[in-house]
Amino acid sequence: MKTIWVASGRLSGTFSSLVESISRKPIFTKNQWWLATLLFSLFFLMANYHLLMGLYSPIWDADSYYAPYYILLADFSRARKLLLWDPWSSGGTPAFINPQVGALSPLTIASGLLTGGSESGFRFYWLFIWWLGGLGIIALSRHLQSPPWGGVIAALGFTFSGFYTGHAEHTSLLYAMSFLPFIIWRMDGALVARRLFLSLEAGAFWGLSALGGYPGLVLIIGIFALLWAFGRWAFQGLKDFAILPHGENPEKGSERRLDFKFVAIAVALFFVAGTTVLSPVYVSFFYEGSGYTDRSNPLPREVAVKSNALHPAALATFASPLFPILQLRTRKWGYNDCSSMSVFVGSAIFVLALLSIFNNSRDKWRCWLLAMGLLAVACGMGAFLPFRGWLYDLLLPMRYFRHASIFRALYIFSVTVLAVHATRDFYLSQQKRDLTIWRRFFTVSAVTGISAVTVYLITMIWVEEGIERLVAYRSANLHLLWIWLGVLFISATLWKFMDRNRPALLGMMLIGLAGSDAFLNAYISHPIMCVPNRWWKEAERQHISSVNLTPKAFLRESGSLNNFNLVLKIPTLKSYVDSNNSFYSNMISSNTILAGMATGANRTWFSSTVALADVSSESYASWVSRTETLHKPVIVIHEPEALPSRKKTKNPAGQAEIISKLPPAISIEAKVMEYMPERLLFEVNCPEDGWLLITDRWSRSWIANINDIPTEVFGGNFIFRAIKIKKGINKVQFIYNPFWLFPLLIISWGTMLIITLAKIKF
Repeated sequence: MKTIWVASGRLSGTFSSLVESISRKPIFTKNQWWLATLLFSLFFLMANYHLLMGLYSPIWDADSYYAPYYILLADFSRARKLLLWDPWSSGGTPAFINPQVGALSPLTIASGLLTGGSESGFRFYWLFIWWLGGLGIIALSRHLQSPPWGGVIAALGFTFSGFYTGHAEHTSLLYAMSFLPFIIWRMDGALVARRLFLSLEAGAFWGLSALGGYPGLVLIIGIFALLWAFGRWAFQGLKDFAILPHGENPEKGSERRLDFKFVAIAVALFFVAGTTVLSPVYVSFFYEGSGYTDRSNPLPREVAVKSNALHPAALATFASPLFPILQLRTRKWGYNDCSSMSVFVGSAIFVLALLSIFNNSRDKWRCWLLAMGLLAVACGMGAFLPFRGWLYDLLLPMRYFRHASIFRALYIFSVTVLAVHATRDFYLSQQKRDLTIWRRFFTVSAVTGISAVTVYLITMIWVEEGIERLVAYRSANLHLLWIWLGVLFISATLWKFMDRNRPALLGMMLIGLAGSDAFLNAYISHPIMCVPNRWWKEAERQHISSVNLTPKAFLRESGSLNNFNLVLKIPTLKSYVDSNNSFYSNMISSNTILAGMATGANRTWFSSTVALADVSSESYASWVSRTETLHKPVIVIHEPEALPSRKKTKNPAGQAEIISKLPPAISIEAKVMEYMPERLLFEVNCPEDGWLLITDRWSRSWIANINDIPTEVFGGNFIFRAIKIKKGINKVQFIYNPFWLFPLLIISWGTMLIITLAKIKF
């Protein structure tokens, strides 16, 4: 016991020395920033110790979608292959066209290669990209000339904000969010130093975020970077300390202005570099996805604007991280999912952000930051305010994603940047011996603290039912009082009773407050972040790392709406994937005959008589009707160029009549010689000339050879592949060769490599 006491005392002394060393001087060294990074990392890891130690595992989507796909990607990485076609999910899917899988992200591939296919490897990757967001905030804080302690509390507030804790299950959202600080750091650096190369770095970061991030968030981050550059030009110039060379007197730069032409070129280079890097995934998405998934078409306006929008009452989450847990239990916030409603950033960040505005109310740049944050919140309220709808109408890319609530990511980032500005203000005021900011700090702390407690109490009365039964209820009460009264106590103490070293003491006290906030927040948010690790260890023992399907040949199970089959390498027809279409969904959900033709060990079908039909709801209905009448499948084929369309049938009556007379197809046995994700080789013995249906999913880049002679791949039964075949024994080979993928991949990765090497050289 004595040893533990001595060790804890030494640790406390080390912590005090560390904070003092990074808080002592207004001019900060590189080593002090390294210490700040170390301090943030320690807090981050200790707050997530339960995940770090494997006591808990991911929850919901992270558990059933992202972790299995990461394991699959890691298996491909260890096999020195790219994950292009996934034959284990949904009867086959072009996994690489979905950015959320990260199949073409060098960061995700490198992590998979390093960790291998395991849940612990996924947790490492999960925590790493989460931590990366805080590292980006520290880099941005240093650029904005914050004291190192300001970088620590900003990083803690950002990484334990309601966006990160709420979307812990959505790995692709964390991935994109964590690149946001790096993107703005490099973009702002380009404007500060008038170095266009830095805008290329920003673009490369943006493109890299698109290779593994949620597309909607990637898009709005790109727009945010554009608005940031515009705000710097329109409202800031080069007169503020934050964009002057380190240590320069702000007054000396008051006449310097940013040139619009330079800003325009910097923004153009940003988007050129970014779109070059992201091109392999997004070009492939629109090309390969056309005819395979409905997501390659715009979403209906109602879905894009109102689906999982931010509920106005969700703004109360600024006071406490408990409210998403209440939403999980009570659904009081209606349509807003519990993962997507929190705007919590902690008391330190929220108070400092407001102080940044009130202390410099005439600073147009800070007002612009605030305006961007509030506009983001307004866009998030798609079911209540018109802004998201206007974006849908004006910008075509805005029609391809839903979950309007993700706009709040930009609010959280804007508030964090404003807080960083405020930390610098404290040092400037100390140099000028101006105590005004300390009085304002106390006033803002008092007003926000009273407001937060009031909002919390009103919300708890409104929710009412079942609150006391929540495990986190008492912890949330303690958290509320600790963080809001804590920041009030700090502001009052430093204003009234301290004279010397105020900024250093402020840094020490706020780091302690932000660190404890992170601990309590992580504990309270457990129900929406993670669950006890019960079954993953057993799943890892059964894990099959081989990506060779040949031993099991055509065997396929019906599956379920999760992706655990990827760990065990069990091909399924029903899986949890994003890129599907209405024909597939109808087939697996409402018709056992149609689904049965694509499961089992024999999944090749032959017919000498088929119907050539359009890909439309009318022809699909006729096909379903004929199949149900015969209680056996019939074969309908579609020309490849017809598959991307969903137009109405020109002659529905004629096509319906032809389909209604089709004979049943017969199941024929195939001898599988090779079955790899991108290659399939088998032999079949056909009784006569006709058509062969292979119940693996169709995609535009599948090519085929029959007896070494190229043949055209048709669509079959709306989602599968069909080829014309001769009587007798036929050796059939399918090869997946995505259009322009590898040239685009070389250009994308080459761009990042060139920028990295140039950065190292210069």
